[in-house]
Parts: sequence; structure tokens; C-alpha cells
Amino acid sequence: MTTPRNILLLGVLLGMIYLSQQNVSNLGFLVKNGRLFVETSIKAVRVSMVATTELTTTEMSQHFLDMATIVTNYKTLTLFTSSATLSTKYLTAISPGEIYLAKAKDLYKHLYTFMTLSLNWPPESTCMFNYTLVEKAFLAEGVKYLKAKQLELSGLVTGLDTSADKENQATVENFIGNFNSICYMWYVHIATVISNLDTLDGLDFPENLKGHLESLSCLEGEGIEFEKIKVISSKPGKLGLTIELDIGVPSTKKEMIRLTPVTYNGVQLRGEDTDIHFAQDWNNAKVKLLNCTVTNEWVNEHAPICHELKIDDNCKAGLMANDVMKVLKNCLFRYSNPPFAIRLGDNGILVQRNGLTVTNGGNAVYQAPPYVLYTKSEVKISLKGEELVFPGLTIPSVEGTVTSSLTAIDILAMTTKCYWDTLWINFDYNDYVEWLALALEVILFPLTLIGICLGVKNKVARRISDRKLSKARRQQNQRETRALLRESRL
Repeated sequence: MTTPRNILLLGVLLGMIYLSQQNVSNLGFLVKNGRLFVETSIKAVRVSMVATTELTTTEMSQHFLDMATIVTNYKTLTLFTSSATLSTKYLTAISPGEIYLAKAKDLYKHLYTFMTLSLNWPPESTCMFNYTLVEKAFLAEGVKYLKAKQLELSGLVTGLDTSADKENQATVENFIGNFNSICYMWYVHIATVISNLDTLDGLDFPENLKGHLESLSCLEGEGIEFEKIKVISSKPGKLGLTIELDIGVPSTKKEMIRLTPVTYNGVQLRGEDTDIHFAQDWNNAKVKLLNCTVTNEWVNEHAPICHELKIDDNCKAGLMANDVMKVLKNCLFRYSNPPFAIRLGDNGILVQRNGLTVTNGGNAVYQAPPYVLYTKSEVKISLKGEELVFPGLTIPSVEGTVTSSLTAIDILAMTTKCYWDTLWINFDYNDYVEWLALALEVILFPLTLIGICLGVKNKVARRISDRKLSKARRQQNQRETRALLRESRL
């Protein structure tokens, strides 16, 4: 029998199962955060693009002349002269179309300034992309359709009185709607074409044309959506532009899971940087550190070329098993200043800064960061006047908060290891050698001075001793000489 108690227990159980299936069910050092596309092989293709139209200036002018005639015929209909009740309203109702028609006419004149009728540049590649600026039938069909609609109006001879002529009103309103719509489409189309030509002439490729390239057989590859387009040249020619493109297309690509380091008190795993990312294969739990680059001119920034960097085997094993002690012992850490919070790939909100004011659906959240919040409600995060707002979503189906598996002691050890890791990584051998030499000089200078003083003292003492010895010898010689003299006299 189903009771409210059983329903409640079932809901709690489903919530526990849901949260256990989240990619951060055991929040540790890394959290899954969407996909990372990596190019493993790339090819460069030269594409010649010809932007042209079969419509001549004479044909284009005739279409606008036909539209002007349609406007004139509309305003002189017997329908309007026989009844003035709603005439003013319907006569002015085509004003938006007239405005767009005038703008389109000015733009079409500018369109042909991109062309030089006397020149024709042959394409440099057999891989061709033909960009038709204005289809020949585009303007003609619009004129033809409005002429047919105007014939319907010419058969109406009664007025537009609101009480008796509802059918006439509907016919006129239908014509007005079609006229305004067609004129607007002409204007938007020609404006878009000229914008694209301006962009190409400035040696850049329009975003709205990139989808057209996917139909080219010469650009086939597994990563065509990540093509990198470089405009080499743009030359005006006969009825259009000849543009040369160099396109880098990933011939093979690989999809991986992006891993984002979790920050604890301003400390996270070392390795995450501008071009360095933690990642994981879809089919196994192996953690990789990738150095990715987009400096190659053929590489799209959304699918970089990457090579794997060496990670300590014990560090890698610890990350894969979420072994906190092994990670703290064998991995490197660095100081980090992360954003207040980020929306993860599974729509959880990772909060990882201290001192934040967090509200979930208007209710304060007092959980110490880092943590991941799964909620359908709006989340506001603020710090010192800055506020970040995450809108409410229809998912997840079950709400909850996932906290970290690290203890306060683990975080303290992580901070301490970061200090020593940073100290040794920033250790400059040359600077320390200079400081050591200076310290030795400070220590040895007094000893040297003492040695010099002792040497001078000894030298002075020897000189005094030598002088005394010399004097003694002279005195001895004098005594011996006197003695000899006395003996000789005897």
C-alpha cells in the first residue's frame, strides 16, 4: 500500500540516487565541466569563392520601377475614391513598405560598386564555393505576386465602409501585408549581402556564410564544424567578387571530458592555466594534463591541438581514485583566484570563494565553500557590491548540495604544500648563488681583515727582531775587534 510516508522515502531515495550520479558526487580536487574537443589531425584547403549575381543593373532597375508602378496604381484605385471612410488609413498603411523599398533601392545601387565589369579574375582552386548575391527570381517573384494581388483590388469598385464591406477590407489588408512584407524582405536580403561583401572585402569571413561551406565535398572531415577560415584576397570582377580562402579543417578530432580544478581557500591543483587543461577520456577514468594551443593559423580556438604533459604516476592514481592523502603527497598545487561561481556542464553551480553571500530562491545558503548546488530556483551570489545571478532552470529533477570530501586538516595540508611547491618552483638558482656569495663575503671579510692585521703585525715584529739581531751582531763584532787589538799590542 502506498502511503505518504512511503512516497516521501521514495523521493528521498531517488534524490540520493540522482545526486550519486552527478559528476561531482564525491567533490574532491577535480570536477567534470562539459566537453573538450581536441584536434588530432588537420588539413589546409584552398577554396576559391565567387560572389556574383545574374541580375544586371538594368534588370534590377526594372524591378524597382515595377514596384513604384504598383504603389501608384494602388493609391489611385477607384476603391479609395468612392469611399473616404477608411481610405486614409489604408493609403498610409503601405508607408512601411515604401520606406523599406526606398532603402533597398539605395542599397542595390551600392551593391554594384563591388564589381568591375571590365575585369574577370579566374579562381585559383578547383574547390569552388559559389555565393549567389541575389537570385534572379527573388525580386521577380515578389513583383509578380504583388501584381496578381493588385488585380484582385482593381475588381473592387464599392467602398470600404466598416458596416458593409468587410470582404473588401480583408482583400485590401491582405495586399498591404504582402506589400510591406516583400519590401522588408528585399531590404533585409540586400542589406545582408552588402554586409557580407564589406566583411569579405575587409579580408574577414562572415559568420552567416560558414554553414554554406559544409556542403563542399572538398572540405569533408570529422570536424568541419571547427573549420578555421582565413581570407587571403578579395578582388572585384565581372558581376561579383573573387575571394581566395585558406581553410583549416580537422580531418580527425577527439571529444574528451573537461576537468576543472576545485579551489580550496585560494589553492588548487597546479597545471590549469590559459592553454593547459585537465581532461579525461569518455571510456576510462584516466586523468590527463593537456597543453593545448591555437597559435597555428589553421586551428580553431574551440578545437585546439593538444599534447599530453607528464603527471606524476602516484598523483594521477590519487586523482583517479580520489585518494586525498596520495594526491596531497604527490601532486603539485598553486595559488588561484577563481570566479565567485561557475555553471558546470550538468547545470550544477560550483561555489568556491570564501566570504560570499549566497541565496537559493531567496533563502540564504550557509554551507562553507567549495560546494556544488543543484537547484531549480534563482541563485544570487554577491561579494562587496558585486553580484552574480544564475537563473532558475527546469532541471535538475531533484535538488541538493554536494560538499567536499576533504577535511579541514586536508585543506590545511594542501595550503602548506602549496607554499613549499610555489617556493621551490619559483626558486632561482642564480639569485641564491649571488646571495650565498654575498653572505660568504660578509663572513670572510672580518677573517681576511684579521689575517691582514696579523700578517702586518708579524712583519713588523720580524723587522724589529732583525734590527735587534743586527745590532747585537754589530756589538759582538766590535767586542771581538777590540779584543784582537788588545792582544796584538801585547
